[in-house]
Amino acid sequence: MTIDKNKLIASFTKRFNHAPEAVSRAPGRVNLIGEHTDYNEGFVMPVTVDREVAMAGRLNGTALLRIHSIDFNQSVELPIDQLTPQKELDWSNYTAGVVKHLQKAGHTVKGMDLAFTGDVPRGAGLSSSAALELCSCVCIELLNGIELDPIERVKMCQQVENQYVGMNCGIMDQFISNMGDQTHCLVIDCRSLEFERIPLQLGDCEIVIADTRSPHKLTSSAYNERRSQCEEGVKLIGKALKRKISALRDVSVEEIQKLSAQLPEPIRSRCQHVVSENARVQLARELLKAGKLEEFGLLMNQSHISLRVDYEVSSVELDELAWTAWSMPGVLGSRMTGAGFGGCTVTLVRSSEVETLKSKLDERYYAPRALEPRVYRCMPSAGAIAEKI
Repeated sequence: MTIDKNKLIASFTKRFNHAPEAVSRAPGRVNLIGEHTDYNEGFVMPVTVDREVAMAGRLNGTALLRIHSIDFNQSVELPIDQLTPQKELDWSNYTAGVVKHLQKAGHTVKGMDLAFTGDVPRGAGLSSSAALELCSCVCIELLNGIELDPIERVKMCQQVENQYVGMNCGIMDQFISNMGDQTHCLVIDCRSLEFERIPLQLGDCEIVIADTRSPHKLTSSAYNERRSQCEEGVKLIGKALKRKISALRDVSVEEIQKLSAQLPEPIRSRCQHVVSENARVQLARELLKAGKLEEFGLLMNQSHISLRVDYEVSSVELDELAWTAWSMPGVLGSRMTGAGFGGCTVTLVRSSEVETLKSKLDERYYAPRALEPRVYRCMPSAGAIAEKI
């Protein structure tokens, strides 16, 4: 755990006046390539990061769900059989939603005391929300004698985000937080949910994450607008090609180029990004297997340009971090990662040049804004797990 387990247990005990029975953890993630493809039934390539959300829990013998956020120093107390989303203290919805959906699936969930903390930066596009959902789920399962199939757990936590929290996200974040490990990234087929573990053999390179310190602001309305534009594109492309297309993953790069003049803007641009991004993930898979890291880095750069120009989800801050990285020796590729309009960039860089990169990012980006630099070396970590104590 990156979180101090003893401090977590002590915080729980202080808040609830008894020791916990179980602790759990789940990691955040960074997506190496494949952005805004997951809800288009496409392909993504995420990897876990060594930042996590950790939870301690205990059955409390009541009909109440009591949740305490250590970081916010806030608590909620909810009737476990009458859970509804909270407008105030809405951080509780990620955990309460897990309970609600376990109940909907026919599982009995008893009253619990739960306390959590985390070091996944909130609003940075590293999926602190999915980490909290998975961390909650495995802890609640253990306390209540429930054992979900791993894919069933992933699907359920996505439903929590979609239906209880109200963000119509794809399945990537929950998938990697649950299924990731310390030595591989995943290539996930977001239609079939088949996945391949790709050895993360980076040689003399490593992954560096730079936080804009500008929380990602792709609101639910903007996110859903992008989804509806892609869905409209599916209808128009299917009609033009005279065949059934259920998602943009069914469209080839050649087909989208051929139909370019027939699609109105911004539909064409949105579809162009998704189709080309799916192709980049497939090529990236083979390049990583072959150890062709320079070519892999070029795909990262192309992905950022596509997200900026065609999908229009980048920002001034993200562009400046990516462009600064592109100008540096030893940088193979850099791109925005996550939903967009703030959050983080992910960079593939020679290990020997990491400190130089960090210094230059501080000089060009953080210092002029009077911001404390947040640049992290990324080390993959194990997926969600809970244990009795």
